[in-house]
Amino acid sequence: MIKNIIFDLGEVITDIYFEETKAAFAGVGAMHILAVSGLHVGLVFLLFNVLFAPVKRIRFGRTIHTVLIILMIVSYAAITGFSPSVTRASLMFILISLGLVLNRMGNTFNTIFASAFLMLLYNPNYLYDVGFQLSYTAVIGIVYLYPKLFGLYEPKR
Repeated sequence: MIKNIIFDLGEVITDIYFEETKAAFAGVGAMHILAVSGLHVGLVFLLFNVLFAPVKRIRFGRTIHTVLIILMIVSYAAITGFSPSVTRASLMFILISLGLVLNRMGNTFNTIFASAFLMLLYNPNYLYDVGFQLSYTAVIGIVYLYPKLFGLYEPKR
């Protein structure tokens, strides 16, 4: 019931304001500012990680802390409509959080591919979604190329 109320309220707000806002942003060439991306999921993770930090002090605090963060990430992804980039980032942060609470260090590439596998398990047609393809290609490119490019530049001291 609450879920329906939240989604209905979201639709009303979207109907009233989104078209007007979208036109205004498109008119000045700033449409990309309205796009929700994996970066925003990271900011939500960071925000709630800091806000829920005191919970770690109680018994089973790390587990409760992780569950609360996962709930916030899933809520944020639901509010934003589960776009491929948000779903990818959400799954990656959830897998990283679970790994931390279980005292397991993960490989970044394994986390990326695990999130892709889970998304494709849910909906195999995501494989043909350009947003899915671009999101994963960008993240894999960043993770793979960053260390190589960083090694090329040595600032003068």
